[in-house]
Amino acid sequence: MATTPRASQRFSVQTTASASSASSHPYAPPAESMDASTAATYSFASTSSNPPPFSSRRTSASTLSSTANSFHQTSLISSPPSHRPASTRQVSTPSTGLGSRFASFTSAADESTSAGRVDIVDRPRDKTRQNEVNASALSFLFGEIVSYTQNRVTGVTDLEKRLSLIGYRVGQRVLGMAMHRQEMLQNPKNPKRETKLLPTLLWIHTAFWKAAFGKPADSLERSTEPGRSDEYMISTNVPTFSRAICVPNDMSQLSVEAITAGMVEAALDGLGFPARVTAHTVGTPQHPQRTTILIKLDAAVMQREEALAS
Repeated sequence: MATTPRASQRFSVQTTASASSASSHPYAPPAESMDASTAATYSFASTSSNPPPFSSRRTSASTLSSTANSFHQTSLISSPPSHRPASTRQVSTPSTGLGSRFASFTSAADESTSAGRVDIVDRPRDKTRQNEVNASALSFLFGEIVSYTQNRVTGVTDLEKRLSLIGYRVGQRVLGMAMHRQEMLQNPKNPKRETKLLPTLLWIHTAFWKAAFGKPADSLERSTEPGRSDEYMISTNVPTFSRAICVPNDMSQLSVEAITAGMVEAALDGLGFPARVTAHTVGTPQHPQRTTILIKLDAAVMQREEALAS
């Protein structure tokens, strides 16, 4: 019974009809004694290391696919521009894998795109000029926070508590960054921290407020009413968070600046002056959204102040 020749045998018969021993292997380079037609037939095998797609029945589809992709990438990399004349000298392509070719493409793209910008990790930590967050992005984020929180509470009081808790977490991080920058600017080897109440409140009014909102607060006041010497007020004419929120009439008692009150409370707790901080909207004709942050200090803080003063 006649046997069917293998794919390599069929390829050898079809391409080397005139030469018997020179092409015993389907991928072998052409011999010098071949004629022009045979050399032309083997031109594909001499310029590329990839086998013809019909050379073997045992070649899987994944191998053919990876071979085709590799040959396509090689053509993209090594093909000369159209305006240059074709060279008669053949340039051999290095036998590197497909992953190395993609790595070269990625590194070149990264170098071209990162040349004009600085990664956020590489920015200077202690320089904040022109590294602020966009006001529109902050307003959008805070609006979504209020909407998300409002759907999960039952009243205005619970909503303000939730916002104050969020602000407390933010204030802890702002306090750490502001204190670090102050220590690096003054004396990193001998850092100092205020232990008296009034200098601490002035620092929150200026440095802490500027680190959080880009500018200091508008005023710092102390209550003059009898029995309320432990109350202080920090006021801002144009609050940052209230500009993007429109409070409905049925929730007129709501002050979304409770998130700012939480930030101030976190700063006071971190500095060793525990207090209860709330936010109140006290509008004026010139500034209808004017907000006052009311600070009611703990009794232990007032006793310590009296002991330091005596």
